[in-house]
Amino acid sequence: MQSAKGEIIQEFLLNSPPGQVSDVYNGSIGLTKDIRGIVDDKEEIAQLVPAFEAHNKVQLIPIKLPDADYETATKADADAPTFDEKLTKLRNAIDEAVAEYVSNYYPSGISSVFVSEDNIVIHIVGNKYNPNNFWAGRLRSSWRLSKSNLKGSIKAQIHYYEDGNVQLNSHKESDTDLPSVVVLE
Repeated sequence: MQSAKGEIIQEFLLNSPPGQVSDVYNGSIGLTKDIRGIVDDKEEIAQLVPAFEAHNKVQLIPIKLPDADYETATKADADAPTFDEKLTKLRNAIDEAVAEYVSNYYPSGISSVFVSEDNIVIHIVGNKYNPNNFWAGRLRSSWRLSKSNLKGSIKAQIHYYEDGNVQLNSHKESDTDLPSVVVLE
């Protein structure tokens, strides 16, 4: 069971500005005491691991994978899911279009398109960190395309901290029924 102190610390970490979760943890952005100074035993530190994991997942933090032969690893996985060929072709086409969009409009953006059950899931994230000029920002969106619907959200998070501490957190939800022409069959 997590302590009240642990829950408060998790909230700080989960609401960290773009690119600044380690600053919040280490106390580099003006908190009176860094979180590491507040958390005083290994058990409490271990309770923070889910907060870091949740932060990375919610914020769509890209990770760099080590060099490896993923094609071989995939072929070795006997339990890999199989998907309908038409759905896979559609996923590939959407992936190509989204990658082009991201390269045109998100200078440091990353996208991911994958099949989940009978849906296509799209994630886009663009990060811009400028600590020398005291600001950071992140745009991210997540979409789920089904046979008859496109549902998703766009989120913007900006932090400016030179002459104060100003944060903008904005989001827009979208839920659109699609014409029968766009059916995933």
